[in-house]
Amino acid sequence: MNACRPYVMLACMLSTAVSAADYATLVPSSCIHGMGEWGEEAVHECIRRDLPAAKDLESYPLSSQPVIERCIALAGRNGWVAIKECTDRALETR
Repeated sequence: MNACRPYVMLACMLSTAVSAADYATLVPSSCIHGMGEWGEEAVHECIRRDLPAAKDLESYPLSSQPVIERCIALAGRNGWVAIKECTDRALETR
């Protein structure tokens, strides 16, 4: 599997104007594409780690959406935990 492929997949999924309520639905497929070559256990660990972060982002106010989208572009290839951390840091400095 091409190492870049999961990131392209995530970018494609996110480029379709995903609403905040849809973040958690992206976690399983991004984990399968990003971690699938390392086996089922790695996919489950990815989902276990990223799902709570994606769900937390869904609860952020609508005014945070531009920050979340910027963090998806900057940190999306590292998973939803990294996106949430980026968003939290950016919102703290506002």
